[in-house]
Amino acid sequence: MTTNQAPQSPTLDDLRRLAPTPIAQSIAAAFGPGQPSERFDAQMALLEGIAERACQLLNSIYLHSARDLGVGASPQLEQRLMALGRKNLSFGDHVGAIESFLSTLSPAVLHPAVASRWTELAGPLREQVAVGREIAALENLRNIREKYAIPVERVDVYLDDHPGSTPRDPALAPVLRAATTYRNARAHHHPWFSDDEPWYLLLSTRWRVIVERVLLHPPVYRLLTGVEVVSTRAIGRMTAPDQHVYDAVRLDLDGLRRPLGESKLSSSTHLAAGRYWARRPEDESQPLQHLFPARNFPENVESAEQREQRYRFRVYIAYLGHGALRASDIDGTLRALGAELGIEEKQARGIEATTVKAIRATEAELRAGERRGALAQLSALVCPAGEEDVAVEPLLAALDAQRALRIYTLIEDQWPISHSALQSHSEMHPEDLDRALQQLLAGAEPSKTIRQVEPAPGKVQYRIPSPRATEQLKSALDRLRAQPESIPPLRPLLEVCQQFFLDDGHPALPAAIGQLLVEARQPVDAPAVSHNESYEVATPRLLFAARGQRIAVSTVPELLREIVSRFGTDPALLARVPFASGKRRYVVAREPRHVAGHDFIAPLPFAASGIYFEANQSRFSALKSVSQWFTAAGIPVEHAEVDGVSIDELAARAAAGLEAGATSADDLVLHLRFQGRTEMVAGSTAGIFLGEVVQALVSMGRLIDEDLPVAIGRVRYLVAATPTHANGRPFDSPVESEGMFIESALTRKDARAHAAALCRKVQVEVLDADVEVD
Repeated sequence: MTTNQAPQSPTLDDLRRLAPTPIAQSIAAAFGPGQPSERFDAQMALLEGIAERACQLLNSIYLHSARDLGVGASPQLEQRLMALGRKNLSFGDHVGAIESFLSTLSPAVLHPAVASRWTELAGPLREQVAVGREIAALENLRNIREKYAIPVERVDVYLDDHPGSTPRDPALAPVLRAATTYRNARAHHHPWFSDDEPWYLLLSTRWRVIVERVLLHPPVYRLLTGVEVVSTRAIGRMTAPDQHVYDAVRLDLDGLRRPLGESKLSSSTHLAAGRYWARRPEDESQPLQHLFPARNFPENVESAEQREQRYRFRVYIAYLGHGALRASDIDGTLRALGAELGIEEKQARGIEATTVKAIRATEAELRAGERRGALAQLSALVCPAGEEDVAVEPLLAALDAQRALRIYTLIEDQWPISHSALQSHSEMHPEDLDRALQQLLAGAEPSKTIRQVEPAPGKVQYRIPSPRATEQLKSALDRLRAQPESIPPLRPLLEVCQQFFLDDGHPALPAAIGQLLVEARQPVDAPAVSHNESYEVATPRLLFAARGQRIAVSTVPELLREIVSRFGTDPALLARVPFASGKRRYVVAREPRHVAGHDFIAPLPFAASGIYFEANQSRFSALKSVSQWFTAAGIPVEHAEVDGVSIDELAARAAAGLEAGATSADDLVLHLRFQGRTEMVAGSTAGIFLGEVVQALVSMGRLIDEDLPVAIGRVRYLVAATPTHANGRPFDSPVESEGMFIESALTRKDARAHAAALCRKVQVEVLDADVEVD
């Protein structure tokens, strides 16, 4: 008996006997006994099964032509399939995919080996089915139900009275699309079906006519009974020249209650174990005929792994371009590429994170002179499949020099620039930024040298010194020496210039000016001072003395270097390492990491002693912290002053000023009360003010890491553990305080309002009645 052709007058029983198991089961439910709603469910499930099967078949033909046989992919279909691959497929998605395949592909764009099969297998989806009038009637039912509120028992009369024009009979895909009006696979039935059995009876009766005609339509009948999916699981044996026969499991018929006998699959080419579409022979005793591999829908010509690899390679190239993965690269090139490749944003972020982590691990390994496999792993990770390996090692070796050039360019464009601004603009990892800064500060390349200055307490900036400043100033001072009577009127200006040149990164020039002023006070017969020696003498801004040794320097890094140079091997001091200046911050430690776990902002390493200083401190804070370290080690501090004022007096002035409410008229101020104690917090700018607020809340124990992030909107953070907002964008103007990062890009009014809201949130009372925030 033949089985791949429809009987002269096929019946539903004939189809149930030969159709794939899920479709056979749906036929039994759709045309059997049961409630109207149950039969309607089964009818929709049956049509969904046909749509899903058609998509699997069309997708397999397309992939076999484009991927296996080397025909180019269709960009239109690739975009469609990638879009479908990012969500759970509904009935409508399958129908839309069928129409996309039919409108895009034709024998002209397929490989000749599958062109004839495309015509044979896709043809039934194009042929018209004689259900035009029934579909038109169903399309009116929704209006009847929703707009006209006609009782269900009057629907037939209404349709008879309003027949409309006779529609053209549709092909299979439009019939399936009409069914999506009444079925939504995600939401089940539309709300207007709920608990309305008469309505279901009306629909199931009408859909029964349509479904039966579709199933028994000869082209559709042949499609459902003439091909099936099988799985090969044994090595084939040659039965004739170029003829292989494999044991096969008939997956489509799994569960049917009839004996299948021994199933075989015949192929003219060798087949690997897997799933294949096969044509059913006329004689069931003959082997099935291999057609092409069976693939899951939706699937692209380029696999998901290949697309991820392409994205990962672009991340690698973007990182190498700037020594960091910039937000502009992510928001521009990479996000566009991700959308083109069908990669979800969350998945793209994961690829970015793992790639950057692998790059940094390999960098660290190469920097340490080790080769433990990270380089090979990174090469395998970033090199696109089928392409030559990227020369990873030389690219990584050049990154530090590239970062230093990037930082130098930023400083050159925007100097003076703060550490936090450099961090924000460069978007580099803090360790990479600090390494680049140290390289530039050390003058590794003479033409690319920078200076670190402190124009105000706690405000570290980076500048590029003018190469001609020293020569020009010395020439001017020599002319003044020749005319000593001109010096007294210029003394105020010269004293201002001392501070200016010190802040501008020229530590020798203030000394030269100071020497000239000293000479101007000397009697005419006083011994002259050598000009070369004069440039060695500096006007000290920081004085520190202990154990009979006096240190006079101008900057915090100089102070810390002198401390290590003179006392770095003292066992009493080393025994007190690490030494903390508060609950969260170390002054000196064995590793450049604070108590709270965040990295030093400006680590100053001393390899001989095995210690790191945190150089990101004001002059007063640094001198005070060093004095506390010496005192804790049992070493008396004999002298400690800033600009001629002892640190004890400076501390007393600060305390007195705070208690008296001594602030500038332009300062931002909040008055807080916690556990009966009143405290005033003030700052001249939004950044300084917010930093003081955070420091005060941390010292009270009211703001801890678990409270972070503190949001001021759906996306923006006020305080966070890292200087990035909820959407991944960096803070516009980050300020670091107590290991926390503050977004200070706020108006003064908003900064004060948000600070007050933060205080109230952590149960600290705000005494200022005028501060409110929405």
